[in-house]
Amino acid sequence: MDQDRLLREIEALKERLSRLGEADLRINESLEFETVLQGSWTAPAP
Repeated sequence: MDQDRLLREIEALKERLSRLGEADLRINESLEFETVLQGSWTAPAP
């Protein structure tokens, strides 16, 4: 691979990571805190 191609791929990956981070924030903001806690602390059925 030449250097220009590597730089383009790096920039594309940075953009993708940025968009994934933004999506993660939107998902987290839409969750209700108590519901998330309740789901994580529910004991499994015997």
